Amino acid sequence: MKVSSLKSYRDPLYPSRSVLDEHPELLELVPVRWRANPVVIGALTGLCLMMSAYRSHAASESPPPACRVAPVFQHGDGRGTFGCIATNAPVFLSEDEARQVITEEAKKAGLAFAPDVRALPNVVASPERVFKAGEQGKGPAIVPFTLDGTDERHNVSYEYMSASDADPWRPRRSLFEMSSVYTRDTLTAASQLRGRLITGKAPGYVAVFYDPMTVPTLSPGAIAEGKTRRSEAQATSAEQLRAQVRDFIKWLKAQGVV
Repeated sequence: MKVSSLKSYRDPLYPSRSVLDEHPELLELVPVRWRANPVVIGALTGLCLMMSAYRSHAASESPPPACRVAPVFQHGDGRGTFGCIATNAPVFLSEDEARQVITEEAKKAGLAFAPDVRALPNVVASPERVFKAGEQGKGPAIVPFTLDGTDERHNVSYEYMSASDADPWRPRRSLFEMSSVYTRDTLTAASQLRGRLITGKAPGYVAVFYDPMTVPTLSPGAIAEGKTRRSEAQATSAEQLRAQVRDFIKWLKAQGVV
């Protein structure tokens, strides 16, 4: 007799391990004649327990999810011009105001963000024009970067791009540029930071929110109504930030996180 290896073979008529891994409900389909045999039922029970233990061990040994940085969900222009007496400057949401909006909206989805608990050593958070002290012109500074909020149980974090945070991301101005007018752009800065988080492989699921920077609607010469209009603009910005958080929650649900 000559023994030789099979070059091909048919699929088995019984469910393989890979099939049972994807469809464990097949284990419930026990033939009627087997149900009266305690030996067979005992063997099947042992097999089910072994597979269950294997699946639990595999789940516990699986690495944490890789970097999944959500898109920047656009609600609000995130852009405003400053520095001129004729400029109708937008209204800002401070870090504390934004944190309150974000945590309140996230709580509805079962997320509890703790502030400033996740540091990212591999993320270059400062733009190329920021340099180490005393080494100007010798390369970008790698500054310590800590995300604004993290829910460690769900492995979800966020960063809020405020107007002041966006300042270092503005293009470098020419030495010969004498204009006092300048622009803040939190939306563009948020998109740039998102790229840095992807490159730095930030752990878990991350969102970058931004200050919508709503511009008050003022009628010509209506200085007296300025305070009211700015309050309304701030409320609009808060609602637009809530919309960003809601979109992020939808994105997380699509990922199966919440």
